[in-house]
Amino acid sequence: MPYWKKNTIPSIELYKGTMAILTLLNHWVEDGHYFVRWAPESQQRLRMLKCQLGEQLKNHLSGRCAHLKGWGGVKGAIRRAQALANQFPYVARLDIRGYYERINHVMLLAQLSEAGVDRKDECVVAEYLTLPDVRRTGCGMVAGGAISPLLGALYLTPLDRLMHAYEGRYVIRYQRYRMIL
Repeated sequence: MPYWKKNTIPSIELYKGTMAILTLLNHWVEDGHYFVRWAPESQQRLRMLKCQLGEQLKNHLSGRCAHLKGWGGVKGAIRRAQALANQFPYVARLDIRGYYERINHVMLLAQLSEAGVDRKDECVVAEYLTLPDVRRTGCGMVAGGAISPLLGALYLTPLDRLMHAYEGRYVIRYQRYRMIL
């Protein structure tokens, strides 16, 4: 059972005491999205982490999240949606407002752990989430960050699984794409 479904929720404090890996130069909020500027060595570390996480998570992510590189992109998602519109009487287009700003850090870190992500990589992700969180809300993630698309895809994995289960029971088809405007 995932950590966040139990009565006791793990704290971000789990990751305290690890050596700081990322250096944040500045941060700001624009149109409700968190943005940050990382130090050059942190940018390089995050690019490497993106590759490592991509490899570690590839078997845990739904093939329906077209926003990940190599998974179809906007054009592929639109083509699939158009094909589905010809097969189904209704098509619903939904936008999860404030999605990145509401990502729960504890839940996301628990999902990483459950997916078997390397502990060192989990610690870097914890820093990635908490450094810009100056108000210590425990929620939110930077928009347009190197690893944000992967983390966002993992966070929606429970929804992906639920919708996949519904496809067999109901006459529906599920496809998603996340784009920051």
